[in-house]
Amino acid sequence: MVRAALACSFLLAAACARPAPPGAAAPEPPDAVEPVADAPTEPDHHSPDHGTHIVLNKAEATASLIDLGSREVVATVPTGKAPHEVAVSPARNVAIVTNYGTKDEPGNTLTVIDVAQGKAIDTVTLTEFHRPHGIEFIDDERVLVTVEEEKAVVCVDYHTHSITCTL
Repeated sequence: MVRAALACSFLLAAACARPAPPGAAAPEPPDAVEPVADAPTEPDHHSPDHGTHIVLNKAEATASLIDLGSREVVATVPTGKAPHEVAVSPARNVAIVTNYGTKDEPGNTLTVIDVAQGKAIDTVTLTEFHRPHGIEFIDDERVLVTVEEEKAVVCVDYHTHSITCTL
């Protein structure tokens, strides 16, 4: 499988690197770039361009937000017991964590995190649904969540705390 993937990568690279057809003009080199006097000499590591990686710490019941530019933990956010999975909104401003729970205490909550502020801003209770596991945003307001104990998928509007469908 790895060899096939590597072979495909090499074929793709070779196809992309084909020389221009005979008689075609060679591309012109880009204009020289003038340095900008006011440009910062060091990159802004906390720029949104670098992004944030979220790591769940199950035993500690926290989520660590890591700035990809600086590679530093910029926030540690409390979650529910045994956080399991995380999904980030299409706008990248909200992350939602499934709180699976422990052996003795099945979880039934989602923790809503404001990524820019680096803090939990809400907890959504799934009432009769327990052990939330997989999660995926389907738009800016709703997530699909698998719940293992009931063997179901629920659609949750995290703004209104309502379950809008069950599959």
